[in-house]
Parts: sequence; C-alpha cells; structure tokens
Amino acid sequence: MSIISKYPAMCSACGGSIPAQTPFEWDRRSKTVRHSGKCPAQTTAAPKAPKTPPLLSSAPVRTPQAARLTENQAAAILAKDGRQFVHPLPAGKPTLGIGFEIEIDGKPLKIGTAGDYVGMITDWDAKRGYAVSLIDGSVLETIDGPDFQKSHINKWSRLLGAPRKMETEGKHGPELGTVSCDKNGRYWMTIAVDRPYHMSADACEDMDMFDRRAGWATPYEEREVTESAPEREAREAREAKAKAAAAEVKRREDHFAALRTPPEGWVFVDGAALPFTATLGTESLSETPVAVPDKSTWTLIDREAEMDGTKRYARLHQAGEYRVLEHGNWNDWRTALLIPPHLVDSYFAAEAARRAVTPEAAAAWLEKYRGCVGSQLYEWVANHAA
Repeated sequence: MSIISKYPAMCSACGGSIPAQTPFEWDRRSKTVRHSGKCPAQTTAAPKAPKTPPLLSSAPVRTPQAARLTENQAAAILAKDGRQFVHPLPAGKPTLGIGFEIEIDGKPLKIGTAGDYVGMITDWDAKRGYAVSLIDGSVLETIDGPDFQKSHINKWSRLLGAPRKMETEGKHGPELGTVSCDKNGRYWMTIAVDRPYHMSADACEDMDMFDRRAGWATPYEEREVTESAPEREAREAREAKAKAAAAEVKRREDHFAALRTPPEGWVFVDGAALPFTATLGTESLSETPVAVPDKSTWTLIDREAEMDGTKRYARLHQAGEYRVLEHGNWNDWRTALLIPPHLVDSYFAAEAARRAVTPEAAAAWLEKYRGCVGSQLYEWVANHAA
C-alpha cells in the first residue's frame, strides 16, 4: 500500500533514503519499505543469476562434450609405443538380456545377471553356473564346484574384447588415448569419454548404488592393450628381482634347516648345559659339563644370519669331538649340543652322575615334563636303570 510518512525512511530494495512527506510503498506481510516507482539509487539493473539446476553442487559445465577415438586414431596412438589391442572388438552387438530363457542340456534356464556382452545363468539344483554370450546365447564357460556363484562377467567381457565401462569422480574424465595399468598388471587405453552427470545422495541410495558417492561423475570406456617395450623390460626386471629374492629366502631357510639337522647317528640336545662362568655382584657362577671343552677352544665351522627384522641366526662350532649350535632370533637365544654316536652313552652317564639324577628321580621328572628341554638325559637314565 502507498502511504506518506512525516518521518524519513530507508528503502528495503536499494538501501536509499526516502525523505519525509514522500510517498512510498509499504508491504504489510514482509514489513518492508520501497520507493514508489523505480528506486533512484538503482542506476543499472542487477545481473541475473545463471539458471542452475537444483542438484548442482558447483558451477555448471559450459559445453560438455562426448568424444571417441576412431580405429585409425587408436591404432596411430598405439603404434607410437609399440602397443596393440589384446583382443579385437566383439563380432556383433548384444541382443539378449536379463530374463532371457536359454535351453541348456534340455533344461530351460534364465539369464540372472548380465553386463553388456556376457550374462550369467545359475542352476541352483545342479550347483552349476554358466557364462553365456549376449550376442548369440552360446555358452562360454560351465562353472562347477564352489565357484559357480562367482560372477565371470568381467572375465569373459575382457576375453571377448568388449570395452570396459568405467567412471571417474568429477566433471573431467581421462584424456583420450591415455594408457593406465590396473592392479592386476593389465594395461588399458581410454577410447571414449562421455558427458559428465550428477546424482544426489538420495538418487544413489534409491538405485542401490552404494559404491558411488553423490556428486558429479564422468563415464568413459577403455580397451585392453599390450604393454610397451619399456614397461615389459621394467616388469621383467621386477620379476627377476623377486625371483632372486625368493631363491635367497629359500636358500637361507634350507641352510637354517640343515644347521639344525644333526648328522646321522648324532644326538641333538637343545638347551644342553655348556661351560660358562658368570659374575653377579660378588657371586661367581659357573657350569662345567663333563667332556665339553671351554668356549674359548671352539672353532666356527658354519653360520647363517638373516637380517629381516627377526634377527635370526645360527652358528655351528666344533668343540673337540662335539659340535655346538648357537641359534635363535632377536629375543630367543638357544644353545644345542650335538653328540657323536660313540660318545652318547659316556656323555649322558657322566652328566647323570654330575647332576645326581637317579632312575627314580628321572621317572618322576618324566611324568611331569616329558618332551621338555632336557628330556634326553632323563630318558637315557630311565632306559638304563636296569
């Protein structure tokens, strides 16, 4: 409504002042004041905001374009790097789809899931699956056993030479002709880039597209190509390095096993008492097993060390007629005594006498600890009690 106020006012539209005793427009609902007619402060019209779809989260794409390489263009790009397509394109276009019924071994079965060129049929009664061509309905593969439920669509789409359809986030897809390597070591060249499109979070949820985030995405297509000469050389070098590393690991494992394996007829006593002297404060401790010479007289005859974080080691010494194996890792240090066949009885007899192990004590110990470190001595005493 148009009114005249005896007091000055301010226009809600342009922010200009309205002198007293000047007509102006008053809106009761919004409680706003406007000049009557055109606001004097508005010398130029405000630029109109661009029409933007309500789902856009950023500026609109001005001229989205779809592009595709021709066969000649793709061949020219591949020739520069010495590549070629792994498979030719499929012979025809798909004519079948989900729900199409095919007779297999006299039994009508329907396509349950499908890609662009390959469908999957599951015979639950026979626990068998079939990969079928959507071009002519031919059976590409019969899947028996526990794998029959797994989809072979991607595998056979690749073998048939069908382009792989992909998407990337954002409004700009990969450039035509670019080659990338997937996690399986296969190379793919971008042959087509489609227009970007936008999906809201609600639309993604309604369509069960749980692996797609809301926003813009650009579809594109790829075809599998061979690796270039530099890529092949780099792969062969990596494979050779990995093979050499695996061979070195096996050599070390075999060597560790050989060091821990006594010669035929020898007895391997892990955790055996060996000569040592230690001082704790004012106390002096010592161990002097029978017949085993002091460590200062040992001679190192073989060893293996592995610096792989476990700090594994094995050192084999000649100690008179005996052999001593020091082995372990970063927090487990062990010593084993290897006794030659002709010294087994004399060694255990001398040790039993030195440690005063009687047949009764040996039997009682074995009832509780048979199989533990030191069992050989107690078993020898128990077996020679008679």
